[in-house]
Amino acid sequence: LGITNNNAATDSLSFQLNGEMFALAADRYITFETRIKIADVDATDWLIGLCVEEPNLLDGVTDGIYFRCPDATGDIDYGVEKDSAETTADTGVDLVDDTWVDLSFHVIGTERVQFFVNGSKIADVTTNLPDDEALTVSFEFNNTTTVAEKMSISYIDAQSDNR
Repeated sequence: LGITNNNAATDSLSFQLNGEMFALAADRYITFETRIKIADVDATDWLIGLCVEEPNLLDGVTDGIYFRCPDATGDIDYGVEKDSAETTADTGVDLVDDTWVDLSFHVIGTERVQFFVNGSKIADVTTNLPDDEALTVSFEFNNTTTVAEKMSISYIDAQSDNR
């Protein structure tokens, strides 16, 4: 999937799957995997993961589990957010212009979220898990310059299974 925004600064494209169907529960295991690339990493902001339905994801979600780059630096951050309280950090991995990166997370019940970049485990998060809201597949792509920018998504795979 190729997404190109227009050449207006702060042009933003936001997508959410219809219906919030991923709910954290003690006996449930949720996986989210995607492969993305950004044409010009220091000219865009983006977010991808599972979130509650929100009109502007990069402006702040109330509940979600995601990867993002909110500051046009190419940094890949991870985030876990419940009721607008978030646990976020830089993964230590930066995007490279027009280069694929594999992002995934595994939600283990209501206990923790494990984050992975290119198959390497980056973090275990046990705080602010959104266990009181159902989530949906979500992504947003925001232009920070006056040049049209492009985000490519090879795939998104989100699954939920009882343990």
